[in-house]
Amino acid sequence: LPQPDCLGSIIRLGDDTVIQAHPSDPVDRARLAIYASTDQCRTWEADRVLHAEGAAYSELAVAHDGQILCCYETLEENGRDAKLMLARFSKQWIYAEE
Repeated sequence: LPQPDCLGSIIRLGDDTVIQAHPSDPVDRARLAIYASTDQCRTWEADRVLHAEGAAYSELAVAHDGQILCCYETLEENGRDAKLMLARFSKQWIYAEE
């Protein structure tokens, strides 16, 4: 993990895909990324940045319609002000080209 001292989240979908949310910046709690694995977490073949700026403390869930939910904290540049955000996306979004 690029940012091992920050809480992330991991969840298994019904098709054995494992989804992980975790900051991808190696120095700061920033660039919250969503990763996907289909080989029991040996490799992470897909990743997509959900929030490019400061973000931390994510939690994943799956909605009744199969959409993935990610609740996370955004961090302002001053390092003190934070907001909670809720993102909703599909597994296809993770694998899509930007």
